Amino acid sequence: MAFAWIPPPVKPEGVFHNWDLRLYSPDDLFHRTVDIVKQTKKILDKVSRAKVLTYETVLKPVLDAHQFSCLQGVLVTFPRHVSECPVLRQAAADATRTLEESNVEMSMRKDIFDKLVLYKEKFSSRDNLKPELARCLNYLIHNGRRNGLHLNEGVRNKIKSIKKRLSELQLQFTRNLAEENSYLLLSYEDLTGMPYSFIEGLNFDPDTKKYEVTLKSHHFFPVTRKCGNPETRRIMEYYYQSRCQPQNTKILEEIIELRQQEAELLGYRNHASYIQCEKYNLPFNERLELWDFRYYTTLVEEEMYTINQDEVMEYFPLDFVTHQMLSIYEQLLNLKFSYLGNVQKWHDDVIVYRVKDGETDHLMGYIYLDLYPRPGKFGHACSIPLQAGCLDSNGRRQCAMAAMLTNFNRPKHSKPTLLDHKEVEQYFHEFGHLMHTICSKAETPLFFGTKVETDFVEAPSQMLENWVWHPEPLQYLSRHFKVLMHS
Repeated sequence: MAFAWIPPPVKPEGVFHNWDLRLYSPDDLFHRTVDIVKQTKKILDKVSRAKVLTYETVLKPVLDAHQFSCLQGVLVTFPRHVSECPVLRQAAADATRTLEESNVEMSMRKDIFDKLVLYKEKFSSRDNLKPELARCLNYLIHNGRRNGLHLNEGVRNKIKSIKKRLSELQLQFTRNLAEENSYLLLSYEDLTGMPYSFIEGLNFDPDTKKYEVTLKSHHFFPVTRKCGNPETRRIMEYYYQSRCQPQNTKILEEIIELRQQEAELLGYRNHASYIQCEKYNLPFNERLELWDFRYYTTLVEEEMYTINQDEVMEYFPLDFVTHQMLSIYEQLLNLKFSYLGNVQKWHDDVIVYRVKDGETDHLMGYIYLDLYPRPGKFGHACSIPLQAGCLDSNGRRQCAMAAMLTNFNRPKHSKPTLLDHKEVEQYFHEFGHLMHTICSKAETPLFFGTKVETDFVEAPSQMLENWVWHPEPLQYLSRHFKVLMHS
């Protein structure tokens, strides 16, 4: 019997790392993390010793250190979101903790802060900095003051200690949620109103004759939108909002206390004043329980607007939506997407596309779509930059890379993955973040992609997701799955 030779997965042009995370061991992540900390410190130590202050001796190496840390750090931290191996996820969580602690140390270096301030005040005018570089300099100094680097040593040490503890607590908080795998056992009657396509995708417990419904988003949202049993909606909402409650409540209480201490040390009344946020108080006096909200929203859509979401889903098979969505973005942004089959990636589910400029054919970067749930994977939807397409230390532009993580239901034996309209909207939204990363023209890592002012982070995605509310794009995006199966 002859066997066809299958070539090993390749690393796409311009990609720095091998993203088949199954090839890495916890020791690999540990040693890489140690090296990142060592090399970053080495770069900044050189800045501290600089006698002549110029762009080349002060600002550029600080930006290089940031670029190096981001480019190398993502490989050792990203596995905590996507790896199937719990040991590797733990190693990535440990690496994240080490790098966050190192970042606190680096961000609290008064010697570097003083060099930046002195360079700006007395020497930067000679270098005639480009606008983006001038903004980088102002940004670094501004952040230094926000970290208290203009205060006395005793206060700085207290702030540093608080920041390290906050980083540790925040990582543990998210880690607890990511590793939470509880489920409810519900009978067929408990799930009244749920479409058969949803129920057939659930694990069935033969001992109790009930279905396992997890608290992950791909189960929680459909049940609270569609289930006709209010008690089921109530317990789903209750347990969803109570995930990791014992351990995370203690963490949250300590975070609140530490944030207050930090704010007071920095001269603010409280943490809210420090981050300059606004409170929004929107009272509602009618009797509508939290666990009923999505259900009655769906009822309004169905009864007042004659929208049956189960039927709507049949017109949005995931593969077709993906193909058409790429086509829309190709036309809208003048891009060209090419599917890459045999490339290095962290899971067989992941789909990789190369992105080129539609006019010049110039390589812009790569997008990685990780669309289905699995144990240990991040439980909601997000976009994560993997490689900034900014200029490297030699002034050459790197290609950009970004991953989208979602948790759409896997295809069944009788049906492909079908999306409801809210999921299509979410898909466009997260894809907008990918495009924000791929199309960014920033030269420095500080402002590349979604690293913009906080109130603008969501703006491109919110504009781009609006396509799913217009008739022409909707018609282009939709096709009944049975038509596709027989075409």
